[in-house]
Amino acid sequence: MEQNLINKKGFQLTAFDLRLIAIISMVCDHAAKSLNFSYYDIFFLIIGRLAFPIFAFQLVEGYTHTRNFKKYCKRLLIFAIISEIPYNIFVGGGSLINPFYQNVLWTMLIGLLMLKSIDKMIDLGKNKIITTLGVIGIIIIGYLAGDIIRADYFGAGVLLFAIFYFSKKVKYEFVIQILGMVLINFMLLPSGNYYSDIGIIRFPLKLQPFAMISLIPIWFYKGKQGYHSKWWSELCYCFYPVHMIILIFLSILG
Repeated sequence: MEQNLINKKGFQLTAFDLRLIAIISMVCDHAAKSLNFSYYDIFFLIIGRLAFPIFAFQLVEGYTHTRNFKKYCKRLLIFAIISEIPYNIFVGGGSLINPFYQNVLWTMLIGLLMLKSIDKMIDLGKNKIITTLGVIGIIIIGYLAGDIIRADYFGAGVLLFAIFYFSKKVKYEFVIQILGMVLINFMLLPSGNYYSDIGIIRFPLKLQPFAMISLIPIWFYKGKQGYHSKWWSELCYCFYPVHMIILIFLSILG
């Protein structure tokens, strides 16, 4: 009873708050990559590491609460297609077609289909060993799909959805989340070096491990939705391609 009162009175973040943090983080990351902030680039890039894990966590939350899975997939697919040309121009130096990288909405779509397939395997499975092997096989297929199509964050990004999904099913979910984030951000994802100077000494600073910070706002989320409306939901999807287009024009003007 006392613990419940503490949870109710303590600081909490809603789904709306998390989405806002992720959007701001994404803009900081993309702005630092397209515009010149001189010495402040490193701070924007570090903030940018929080975006994808929070989006991944929210996709898992959205999947577990959605009433229309097909509509969820359809929306991701439509905006993944819409966002592809802006993304190609953004990461490909002006090229309209870039077969080597696809935008993050494709990563999310693969992750969403993977989660649905896992649930179907669990629902249909009568033998625990076969079911377990089937689930592992589905995760491997999702991982390979992310790598093969060269989606943003690659197969490691798809794996993160599975980590957040299964962490919801255990008592100490934060342990699974920490171990999973360490695996992905320290071992699987490439971590570009940012060279920082202190006096006459220059040393490389790996950026990807800073994604671990995203677990802090995630842990303050207690399941409350917060503000929600149809226009806000649509705006979040539209914001992804629109903000890249704006940054492209700003970089040209700059």
